[in-house]
Amino acid sequence: MKANELMLNNWVLLHGKYYQVEDFRDGEVVEPIPLTEEILLKCGFKFMDYLFKYCGNDIELSYEDGNVYLLSGTYVETPSELSHIKHLHQLQNLYFSLCQEELKIEL
Repeated sequence: MKANELMLNNWVLLHGKYYQVEDFRDGEVVEPIPLTEEILLKCGFKFMDYLFKYCGNDIELSYEDGNVYLLSGTYVETPSELSHIKHLHQLQNLYFSLCQEELKIEL
């Protein structure tokens, strides 16, 4: 994974354990955390209508069949598939971009 994908406080795997990025160290090998149902629940998503939804801060995201969708929000006119969002740090970065605050995660 590339260091330029990470922001402070992103969650990653370091030596097989969850680790929250506090600073960037050259040579450290970190791995992304794949989005799973368990991870989404820890991010505050709720399972509704056969898919996981997160509603908050005037946005609604859903997760279905391994894909994240932006369903509604201030600037959203039609639902959009965000096929590049496959890992937790990407979801964190998206949420921060949309809401200007960090996604609360309980790992």
